[in-house]
Amino acid sequence: MSENYRSRVYEKLRKGVEERGYTLAERLSKTAGASGSIAFKGEKDHKSLVLKVGSYGLLESFDIDNVKKLDELRRREREVLKLAGNHPNIPDYIDSFTINPDSLYPEPIHVLVMEHIDLPSIAERIKNEERVSEEEAKILLRDGLSALKHLHTGLPYRVLHRDVKTGNVLLNHDKAYLIDFDIVQQGESDATSGTAIDTRGYYPIDAFNGHPNPSCDLVALGHVAVAGISGKEISEIRSEQGLYGLDPI
Repeated sequence: MSENYRSRVYEKLRKGVEERGYTLAERLSKTAGASGSIAFKGEKDHKSLVLKVGSYGLLESFDIDNVKKLDELRRREREVLKLAGNHPNIPDYIDSFTINPDSLYPEPIHVLVMEHIDLPSIAERIKNEERVSEEEAKILLRDGLSALKHLHTGLPYRVLHRDVKTGNVLLNHDKAYLIDFDIVQQGESDATSGTAIDTRGYYPIDAFNGHPNPSCDLVALGHVAVAGISGKEISEIRSEQGLYGLDPI
């Protein structure tokens, strides 16, 4: 996309959110997520928010064959957050809307608004060489397991997160949050089972062989705790200790 085209997208986005009472601030995500959405910080009524924006004009490139798939992933994230966002360890759902196309920008812009959790992720702590303490690891597992139980058994249908990793777990001294529902699976079947998940070794092989199940999310959460305590991503630990097993730390 040209810079001129992208600037038109931003102008259309800014006007569209302002018409609904929101202000648009800095971009939070460096790259687009699995659903092609980009996260921005925003505000309404003095409340800090995250606006996840889906528009092909914001992407560096995309495959036209994936348009329906990206739309489906955005739909899932919106629906699951509406249902699950009342949980204390999952960001609250606030709003969702579509900014309709016009002569300025001929594509719809989809916006999902949620609570902004101003905490560092485990990935950020690893990058900053700040290890997770034993007490913090207990909090991470306590709250992470609570959020996953809510997804797996507390909704009208089973939901698998499928992207539990250090970048999607936020933590401070007394609370943890599970974020980013880009590639959730709703129910027992999955129309987009080919969606690539976990390139960093957090999920067991079952997650890739067509048989994902709740235990895969639980294994991934355990690996996040291991990574936080050791101060290394699981891929680095595996390269040091072997691909199929993790030694005690």
